[in-house]
Amino acid sequence: MHKQRLIVVIASAVGIIAAFLPWASANLGFMSISVSGTDGGDGWILVGLCAAAAGIAVSQGDRNGE
Repeated sequence: MHKQRLIVVIASAVGIIAAFLPWASANLGFMSISVSGTDGGDGWILVGLCAAAAGIAVSQGDRNGE
């Protein structure tokens, strides 16, 4: 796999993992609230876009041999 495609796949994996991590948190002393990316629609959009980018990078054949 070409170096640039490998970087795209790694960045996509990091993006998918980041969607499930906390994006915002608030501490009010007696109460703490944390919101991850998948709690709203934005995180699922990120997962879909990163999965599509990784899929395209992996599915393309090696063009050096053609």
